[in-house]
Amino acid sequence: MLEKEPSNGLGISGESYLVGQDHFMRSSSRFEYPSMLTTKVNTQSVELALQGKEGTAVIDDYRGIKVLSSFGKLGIPYFNWVIISEIDYKEATIPIYRIRNEIIFISIFIFLLVPVVIIILSRRITFPIQKLNQAAKEIGAGNMNVVLKTNLSDEIGELTESFNKMTQELKAERAKSPGSLIDGQESERQRLSRELHDSLGQSLIGLKLKYEYCFNHSSDFAIKHEKFGELAALFDSTIEETRRISNNLMPAALKEFCLFSALRNLCNQMAETTQKRIIFNTSGKDQDLPAKVKTYMFRIAQETITNTLKHAQAHSIVLDIEVKSDALKFRYEDDGVGFDKELASKGNTSGLKNMNDRVRLLSGSIQLDSNEGQGTKILIQIPLNQSVHE
Repeated sequence: MLEKEPSNGLGISGESYLVGQDHFMRSSSRFEYPSMLTTKVNTQSVELALQGKEGTAVIDDYRGIKVLSSFGKLGIPYFNWVIISEIDYKEATIPIYRIRNEIIFISIFIFLLVPVVIIILSRRITFPIQKLNQAAKEIGAGNMNVVLKTNLSDEIGELTESFNKMTQELKAERAKSPGSLIDGQESERQRLSRELHDSLGQSLIGLKLKYEYCFNHSSDFAIKHEKFGELAALFDSTIEETRRISNNLMPAALKEFCLFSALRNLCNQMAETTQKRIIFNTSGKDQDLPAKVKTYMFRIAQETITNTLKHAQAHSIVLDIEVKSDALKFRYEDDGVGFDKELASKGNTSGLKNMNDRVRLLSGSIQLDSNEGQGTKILIQIPLNQSVHE
């Protein structure tokens, strides 16, 4: 019953002893000598054990010290004895306090680390976007010599590369295109600037506000955990928006595959986003189409679908593309509200002007049929003589 080695389980202050019905010890005490039949134990554990109960409780022992006590009655005939095992409460709770201190230390470390990570990630996203926004404004002002440098390989890097490529294409087109096409390019640059400002700009402002909220409520771990989760969701949303803008600048499917795949992806995305019915049909092979034809026809289709979804109130859209050895035919039809062609030709409709300019640069022809309340039909024919597009 008397074990004095701390390594054997009872620690420094632990002991086990027997107590008889008269409350006197029937074994040796670790702290008092002599104790057998001389040390009286009137504790809660002894009382409960003599009543036939078993359990563990925090009590004051026979020395008046707070202990963690386990008790039970011995099953020996003719002996109404109980067995008590106790250890000082302070010693028993040392591991608990140690774990508590470790948790507090880890929490403080995470609290200090997370803001640093957030700041680094925020700057990684914010600075390139700010440069893109500033460059878009400079291009909108007429400066075509803007070139952005980047060493990133993520969506931001792809967006920057697409932006540089767009700038070079605009610069080349500006040197040989008519004034109306230049006006359309300026409109495109302004649209890009607005999209960077209104879309990504608002997302970045939201990230900043979430970060400030988390920082100001850092003492409340529950709020901090919830808001950091929202902050992570905002980061995902911002990255997704960056990917969308990058894809609009230079669609990956058009760059890596062909015109049909790029247009099919465009139709699927538009249909999924707007819940409109968009039918896309193809005929022939588009692998050998000149890059200029693919890019311009994609932009024409993109402009047409976007304008229809914005203004025509159409329920369904049909696109047909037929590629032959000598020509490409693009047919478009919707069931929208239509428009007056004469009023549209006199107004400042940059969409129709951009479409006509691109078709003219491809040496093609365009037929537009639309009346108010009767939808819109468009037929575009592009010759595929290679020399025309060089």
